[in-house]
Amino acid sequence: MTAQKIGVAVLVAAVTAATWAGPQAVTPRFPKSDLVIAEEIVTPPAAADTDAAPLLQAAIDRTAQRGGGTVFAAAGTYRIASRIIVREGVTLRGDSAAQTPGAGTLLSITADKGREDAPAAFSIERGGGLMGLTFWYPEQRLPDPVPYPWTVKNAEMPANDNQTVADCTFVNAWKAICIGPDGNELHTFRQLRICALKTGIEIDSTTDIGRMSEVTLAPSVWLASGLPGVPPGPVLHDYLLREDTVAVMIGRSDWEYIWRLEVFGYRRGLVFRKGARGTTNAVMAESRLTGCGRACEVQALNQVGFSAYRCEFAGTDRAWLGTPSFDAVVQFHSCRFDGVTANDGSGVATFHACGLAAADVTCVPGGQLTAMDCTLGNVALAARRARLLGFDAGKARVGSLDASGDVMVSATGRGKAGEPVVWGEPPPFPRPRSDALFVVTAFGASPDRADNAAAFQAALDRAGENPGGGTVYVPAGRYAFRQDITVPAGVELRGCSDVPHHTVSGGSVLMVYHNCGAEAGPPFVSLAAGSGLRGMTFWYPEQPLKAPEPYPWTVRALGRRCWLKDVTIGNAWQAVDFATHRSDGHRISYLAGAMFRRGLFVGGCKETGWIEDVQFNPHYACRLPKELPRVEGDRPGDTGGHVIQFQREHLEGIVLRDCRDARLRGTFLYAAYDGLAFRGACRAQVLMHGTDTGSRAVVFEMTRGARVDMALAQLVSLGDWAKAAIVTLPADRGTSRFLNSQMWAGPATAVLEGSGTVRLEQFNTLTGPIEVRAGRLEALNGVFDRALSPHLAFSASARGEVAGTLFERGPLRVEADRRHVRTFANSLSMAPAALNPGSVPTQLASGFEPGEPEAVADTVATRGGGLRRVSDNRCGAVERADAHSGRYAVRLAGVSDDPAYSFVYQTLFKQPVFVMPDTVLTYWFKPLNESGRGTGIDLLFADGKTLRQSGSVDRDGISTFPGVKRGRLDAWTQITVPLGKFAGNTIVTVMAAYDTRKGGGRFESLFDDLRIAPELSPAAWRVRLEPAGGRVARGTQIRLVKEPSVRVRYTLDGSAPKADSPEYKEPFTLTQRGVVEVQVTPLTLDGALSEQVFGALYEVE
Repeated sequence: MTAQKIGVAVLVAAVTAATWAGPQAVTPRFPKSDLVIAEEIVTPPAAADTDAAPLLQAAIDRTAQRGGGTVFAAAGTYRIASRIIVREGVTLRGDSAAQTPGAGTLLSITADKGREDAPAAFSIERGGGLMGLTFWYPEQRLPDPVPYPWTVKNAEMPANDNQTVADCTFVNAWKAICIGPDGNELHTFRQLRICALKTGIEIDSTTDIGRMSEVTLAPSVWLASGLPGVPPGPVLHDYLLREDTVAVMIGRSDWEYIWRLEVFGYRRGLVFRKGARGTTNAVMAESRLTGCGRACEVQALNQVGFSAYRCEFAGTDRAWLGTPSFDAVVQFHSCRFDGVTANDGSGVATFHACGLAAADVTCVPGGQLTAMDCTLGNVALAARRARLLGFDAGKARVGSLDASGDVMVSATGRGKAGEPVVWGEPPPFPRPRSDALFVVTAFGASPDRADNAAAFQAALDRAGENPGGGTVYVPAGRYAFRQDITVPAGVELRGCSDVPHHTVSGGSVLMVYHNCGAEAGPPFVSLAAGSGLRGMTFWYPEQPLKAPEPYPWTVRALGRRCWLKDVTIGNAWQAVDFATHRSDGHRISYLAGAMFRRGLFVGGCKETGWIEDVQFNPHYACRLPKELPRVEGDRPGDTGGHVIQFQREHLEGIVLRDCRDARLRGTFLYAAYDGLAFRGACRAQVLMHGTDTGSRAVVFEMTRGARVDMALAQLVSLGDWAKAAIVTLPADRGTSRFLNSQMWAGPATAVLEGSGTVRLEQFNTLTGPIEVRAGRLEALNGVFDRALSPHLAFSASARGEVAGTLFERGPLRVEADRRHVRTFANSLSMAPAALNPGSVPTQLASGFEPGEPEAVADTVATRGGGLRRVSDNRCGAVERADAHSGRYAVRLAGVSDDPAYSFVYQTLFKQPVFVMPDTVLTYWFKPLNESGRGTGIDLLFADGKTLRQSGSVDRDGISTFPGVKRGRLDAWTQITVPLGKFAGNTIVTVMAAYDTRKGGGRFESLFDDLRIAPELSPAAWRVRLEPAGGRVARGTQIRLVKEPSVRVRYTLDGSAPKADSPEYKEPFTLTQRGVVEVQVTPLTLDGALSEQVFGALYEVE
């Protein structure tokens, strides 16, 4: 018999374990966007002073024992005098009343008053959630608040995935929500309202995408609560701004997605700091941090950095601050700032199309800053590399700039006004018109049955016959299937998970045992038009993970307006097909899982479709509960590598074809051949997408007139089949626009082979070059981290523009036909402010031959190196017939006695070498056995830093850490490492090193022809132009100030000088009106062009 729908009035009779009535539909006091289905229903104790925590805990525990589901706490007040653990797979859900919190489910917390370090009031295990609840501390008072522990924190457990807090109000917490610092992944915070008196949200040690959406932190949450004890508004406002309060604090979070975060009135709004296990890269969109002391403070990020789009920052102390420890990259696009906006660190801050008229923009000498097509107010830059391009010269007040640095200012704009990338406001999430509930177990479904298809279909058909349809509910359990099912129109097939969930947490699992090998067969679940899935998990018990087999699609939409919400597909061959049939008006929210050949396909849509929070990762196939049937994969390490490799070679992750108005937000996938693909006649808006280790992270094959606009893309192309972060195929004719993007790892930033147009408007790339083989590229306001030659390469037929783009440590290299590609105001060389080697030599070179500098023999470097669990270690020059040149090479050898961790750092040279901006380390390397590939040259500097710990890479993008495998067995390989980032420092020790946490046994390698040297003399770095740029009259003569021994070639068109460019002999005259960019290149002692380029920008009136 189907479970009966009940109203709130019936809730007075709380369900106990003895009288459990099964899943029930609940009619809450306040309207909800979905049908509330509860495994347990709890009402407040009759006595107000009774601790309700044991009552709630008992209901949670019973639900967990049944495999998961929702415990519904009816409206009313619950005193919480002891702690609660939300068990795995369980959601504690209340009757949310956002406007009048006291009228809904109110959790009145008195537990652990005054014990800030006690465990949290509510701990959430993996797959658990809190929804629709109000947390209130009735004994909290101002102006003398009492500390309490965290209100909510993740529980500590293995495979710690998917803690969710949604649609909750934290009225007056001391500290509201904490994730970490113990390991965790995939937190979701949605629609939260918080007033916290110390810290609102703190996140650390998150190693897979965390999401924070529509979260508000403001004093108004308490002031408007209507609950007893509300302080006077001025008292609360003054407290939050005076004390060291933080709205959001983030330590380490890999790929944090922040959307519509609202912060008001805190001492510090959003803070990024170093975490217990590293630092963050994050993106943020459509957020407002205002009325704060410091709206946004960046202490530390990883080198990918932080990007913000269409956000507002306002602070009485700082609107944005990069502290002295800030050394990464931040990017702001279409943002507004009110207050001091300061880069006090050594990192790079870039602004594009931003409103800075109400900001005082500053940057210290060690930092870098660019602003393109921004409104400017007061600008005072001591930065030695800066770009101010495109602004109203009549309104901007630009102070004196460092004329000796790489600084360019031009009011002439380079941007093009474009439509913003927006998610928009989707219609309410679809649901059946009827609240009728049909439970599959009432139709004979059971985890004990060999095939549940008939029972499920009977329940689905009954719901389909009901006027207005209904919801078919699947209690927790593993249900076997050997036939397909169809969800009728107006029906939702729903599992027990009210929140995003992982395979490891079980829940309502549909196990597919049929159609192996039938890739083109019918789908397992067919969705009729206007039907959907929610809270389900799908699993293929007979799918091998090391050599997966084809299956049909798991889910296919047969028509329009189908939906998926909080659906997990663990190990499908092909997961979701919304492309075979026209799927206008689709809604997809938190589709998660792993798949091998095809992930999510959407196509043929003439109306708007909405896709948000897709989360694909191989660990959904490998991180499993013990009871789940599987062919292999008892431990993730047994199969994870196989799954990743297969996906990199075969998986088409998210594919859109012929979609007239696709909207994507917060999508992510790890490991694919094509991460995100657009084909045919597409029009799409993409806000926050990430592809990690995709062979082609984003790929385009669109028709003429098609257009995709993306903001806040995070793209990684990695693996044996990696091509580039951005790829256009030869047939691509469309337009692709990227705003505020991040790319890292892999071989290339972009490979463009189509005849369409790609616009990169503000980007940070830590990967390889951009290759424009065809079509048009516009690259504006970008940052390259790696030394590349070139950074951008245009074929003879390609067109484009490169403007205001930096290489962090020197001149940007562009290889192009100047007739077809314009370059403007890109980074040039920059001498350190104090470049004086004194008596310290600037080079060291040795081939280890007699008469050349002699290598120290068999001496462990105690400072900056050391020895751990290595025996029989030897290092020194030996005579070898296979030396790279001459008769001698250095041999490094030893035995690793601990495969888990061993190292040795042997001294080669102890003589000092002063590092110039163009100093390069080169050496030849030959591994004599496989373990020898994990050896390399390391450097110790006078300030105690080492090359290996600096994050440096060689010219091929390979880490300089000695343990990283390099070279080919028994073959000589040249290693080249630019050392410009250490300019002004002194090398004190050169070391040959072995360092590994993977291996053991004997290692042996050779080193030869080591050289540390600059290409220019110190005098060449003192070349400068007079005047040093700015506004000049037509006919002004430009003089090059230099020593007579320094020879220089120059250009007047903004291109880097070449061998046939004129050599400077005497002052030259600027005769052309407009903006003129002069570039000069000193010659080496043998008359060749050096790698260094200096220049200045002149506005000729």
